[in-house]
Amino acid sequence: MRGKTLIIISGLFLSILACTSMRGTPFIDERIPLSRKGYTVGSVVTRAGSFETAPYIPTKIAFELKEMLRLEGRLTEDPTREKTIMVFIETDARYMGGGSRNAFYSELESRVFVLDFSDGCYSASAEIKSFNGFGPVLSDFTERSHAKEILDFLLKIIR
Repeated sequence: MRGKTLIIISGLFLSILACTSMRGTPFIDERIPLSRKGYTVGSVVTRAGSFETAPYIPTKIAFELKEMLRLEGRLTEDPTREKTIMVFIETDARYMGGGSRNAFYSELESRVFVLDFSDGCYSASAEIKSFNGFGPVLSDFTERSHAKEILDFLLKIIR
């Protein structure tokens, strides 16, 4: 059952990416046409937005975001229950020194899409940026603060 749900969620994410030009005009910082009061987050799907973005970055952001949602009591184990949203995050890292993976990233940029699981309708989107001014030593804090900014956006929708 869980594998089938994951396949459905991944399919929805890919259909969003196919229908939405993420590289065209930039998103407005936040678009929240409909709030989803009392909802919980059923799934968080992340991916790297470019080849240069190291795969661990979206994984780390998803881990931190899920932990924060769990602490807030806003993460559900059953993504198919009523009043549940899906969160899709595509993250790009911008690197100092032109994009080499050996260099540290200076900026994280995520495009966040929120969908209502019950009807598959688009609920909200945001473009969230975080900057790493500390170099490779403290990049972990940048990923955590980036996840916190995504959490703040989500809480505006579901609180």
